Amino acid sequence: MNGKRKGRKLSRSALVAIIVSAIVALAVIALIVVNAFIPVRYLSAYAVRADKNTQGQLRVTYIDVGFGDSSLIELPDGKIALIDGGDGGYPNQLKLLKTLNAHGVDYIDYLICSSVKKEHCGGLAEIVKLKGVGTAFIPYCLNERVTDEYRALTSALKAQNINCKIAQVSEGFAGEEYFFTFLSPSNYKNPTSEYADMNSNPDKENIDNASAVGWLECFGKKFAFCSDVRSGALERAMADYGVQKSLGGVYCPFNGKGVELENCDVITVAAHGGEKNACAAWYGLLKPKYAVVSVGQNYGGYPSAIALSNPTGVGAEIYLTSESGNIGFCVNAQGLKIA
Repeated sequence: MNGKRKGRKLSRSALVAIIVSAIVALAVIALIVVNAFIPVRYLSAYAVRADKNTQGQLRVTYIDVGFGDSSLIELPDGKIALIDGGDGGYPNQLKLLKTLNAHGVDYIDYLICSSVKKEHCGGLAEIVKLKGVGTAFIPYCLNERVTDEYRALTSALKAQNINCKIAQVSEGFAGEEYFFTFLSPSNYKNPTSEYADMNSNPDKENIDNASAVGWLECFGKKFAFCSDVRSGALERAMADYGVQKSLGGVYCPFNGKGVELENCDVITVAAHGGEKNACAAWYGLLKPKYAVVSVGQNYGGYPSAIALSNPTGVGAEIYLTSESGNIGFCVNAQGLKIA
């Protein structure tokens, strides 16, 4: 009797062990399968999903990626543009992916890398691997190893065979209700361009001035994305603009449309509000209504008082990602509102 009971207990134990082993094996297999498509470390970013913006409006979201830049542009025809991807650090990468998924973004029509610097291109290699990408606009940098993060991005673009274009004056994309173009850097073939300076001497100032300045217009509203550009490049852009205006020409023509810099609606403050990137004349010309500073909390010296005085001096309302988190603006035929 005791022997039979003991035998039955052993059988139950063995059965439990088999079941537990099977569950563990299935869990491991499930993780392997999931990890083939979504790295396990990013699973929480896929917990919230939503449909894409299909309301015939423009939605621009400045994503809180700490001391870095990343802007999601949902265009009224359903296409998606992403400017920069933060520094690629895990917390900021997770924020970026959560935002993309919360907005239903699985495919990025236009991926824009504005700078070879870590805080702009650092998170883009993972985005290329995890999201479909149509066209990428990248700096003209002859030394792909200028930063580890930029090398990772170019390697990912090559691996995915992504169509790449140079982020430069009068390059861009357009739809029925909108167009996007670059105000700077100058054409990479120009021997005096900002790209030529960066490639001959990639010091901090030249890298900053080779940052791509983007311009978006939709339903008559204007957005300027200033990356890390310094006053020298902005002054050059304003000088070119002044010459074109005086000659009755069109500035930065793209798809049959030109840029009028006056009366901008939303602008990003260059270089997270860095003192060396302040340019009062730029704000005096554009006169933005809103200014966004993408900056990390408690980051010493950022944003600087002088950089903040530029937009406040023309009456702009300032928003900091370190205080507000993600900052969104919606635009339709009726106007612009903060989302």
